Amino acid sequence: MRAIFLTSFSIAAFCAASAASAQTAIVIRDISPGQTINSTMDATDAKLESDGSAIEIFKVRVRAGQSVVATMHSNAFQPSLSVGDVQNAGTCENCSFPSESNDHDATARKSATADGFIYIRANTMNAGDSGAYSLKVEVVSAPVVRPVRMTYGTLVQGNLSDADTKNDDGNYFDTYSIRLPANKRVQIDASSEAIDSIIKLIGPDAENIMAELAEDDDSGPGLNSRIRFTTTRAGTYRINMSSVGDTKTGAYTLVIGDEPARTPLPAPIALNLGDRLTGQLSESAPKEESDGEEVAVVRYVINATANRAYWIAVDTTAFDPTVEVGRYGKVNAFESLVSDDDGGEGTNALMRFKPEADGTYIVRVHSISSNPEGQDTGGDTIATGAGAFTISLKEAPVAPTPTTATSINIGQTIAGNLADGGPRRDNDSLYAIYSVALTAGQRITITMDNNADENTDGFDPFLEIGTGTPATFTKLSEDDDGGRELNSRLRFEAPSAGTYLIRATTVASTNAGAYSLAIVNTPPAPPAPTPVAIQIGETKTGNLAPSDATYGNDDKRYDLYSFDANVGDVFVIELNSPDFDSLVGAKAQSAADTAYAEDDDSGGELHSKLEYTVTTAGRQLIRVSSFSEEAEGTYTLKLRRK
Repeated sequence: MRAIFLTSFSIAAFCAASAASAQTAIVIRDISPGQTINSTMDATDAKLESDGSAIEIFKVRVRAGQSVVATMHSNAFQPSLSVGDVQNAGTCENCSFPSESNDHDATARKSATADGFIYIRANTMNAGDSGAYSLKVEVVSAPVVRPVRMTYGTLVQGNLSDADTKNDDGNYFDTYSIRLPANKRVQIDASSEAIDSIIKLIGPDAENIMAELAEDDDSGPGLNSRIRFTTTRAGTYRINMSSVGDTKTGAYTLVIGDEPARTPLPAPIALNLGDRLTGQLSESAPKEESDGEEVAVVRYVINATANRAYWIAVDTTAFDPTVEVGRYGKVNAFESLVSDDDGGEGTNALMRFKPEADGTYIVRVHSISSNPEGQDTGGDTIATGAGAFTISLKEAPVAPTPTTATSINIGQTIAGNLADGGPRRDNDSLYAIYSVALTAGQRITITMDNNADENTDGFDPFLEIGTGTPATFTKLSEDDDGGRELNSRLRFEAPSAGTYLIRATTVASTNAGAYSLAIVNTPPAPPAPTPVAIQIGETKTGNLAPSDATYGNDDKRYDLYSFDANVGDVFVIELNSPDFDSLVGAKAQSAADTAYAEDDDSGGELHSKLEYTVTTAGRQLIRVSSFSEEAEGTYTLKLRRK
């Protein structure tokens, strides 16, 4: 480790951490704007308290309003970093984490709210990793973003685009302002069909005019956002509207107004072990919020013991029921711990609940929709979202711990059945365990099908392969939906000769039923295509065909293109196809295949639009593919500078 000692620093958190820890003392190094530092992670470095990974900490002087962009690169390990106001081995205050990362690079941004220092903590992704790395820090003046004035109670229609400013998370954002009085209870709603919205409320503060008061992602209906907040002082507040996830641009609506008043709910009904009670759901009954919507509910209260499993069933022919178990939080809002919609027969609800703590829990029964007229229940149309139902509570059988595994051979197919009373994983889902002998380097394909047919929906299978014993399983690889529909297909290459364990399991604790498990040798992978050169500003046409090479566990067909670029260059890569759901990726040619930055649907409909920042100079690769396996058809690919 490069040792440059500072003569002094005055952050109490760092001193306390050093005195309390027996590990290597943390030396905070200066780094200047625009500087690149080359260093090495090794056994002499301090360790992150949470996972034991090696860390080194730097600080850069900034002025209020400036933004710090830190980029870490390593060919020896997967880098990780955070940028914040205070950093040590166990604390990260007001930190930003990588908005862009892959196997060799990580980039994080942080805006300064006051003059002083911003701290950059560089660390390895995993404990025990070591090797050389570089860290570059840039300090730029934050762009002037003029807020749009909002009117209380008036809906605003906006659009996030690639012409907007990026926030510390690397996402585009719009900002709005509104004057609010003190002690005002407000509700802010952001809605969009194009993006997964996220909103931040920023309020007046004596020392920091950009103090974040509240943030929300999905408290509204679906993926929409909702903030409820009581102002503590009069002043001009800001609302930042942005997105999370792969889709970063699109239209949205935003409104701020009074929080709606609610009618008090009747006391919950006692539901005891072994009870089967009849209830009545009425649309005229008092309502409570569920997933951002106001719905009529009937509430029950149960007494549960920690680490015991319970079955809660709701059956009705009158509506499509949902059942939830949870508790009320500090602001008297229901916080759901677990829920189920169609775990039972047809559209009935069946939930397995395993509490972590003793105590009382609230059970809520409601319809899946606040506007449930004409709900489709898979063949029978329900005329209303209200009516009579039954609810029952019973204790589930204790899950045994397996001691042996069933042997399966290459080329063999085994029929099995997952049923209540069998062994369960840590997430409480049922499983069966098998063993197979493999040679070093042997490549196999394991499939698990749920035996669904026109009369049976089947369950969602999940596959794991690992080592150890049936009671002490260590997972090496897994697959959920690599097969057709919800079925699993897992490809695996044995790192050494020996016996491996396969767990045939499910996604949910309520899943059960018949399945088939098969294992075959995997044929050799087709050779990768030779990249076709594409010029900046050029549009290429191509075709995905059955003869193309494939990648990944789900055999996605792909073509490759290449171009040359410098570090810091930013490109927009657009992939459109009338025949398939496009998926485009880009990376440095020298980077691992897992390092592709990807986009699926940001181009609108099923088209792809990827904004790609070059982090390694030289030859870059573009991978043209589809979101679905075995896709074929024509496409156009366009590469341009942003």
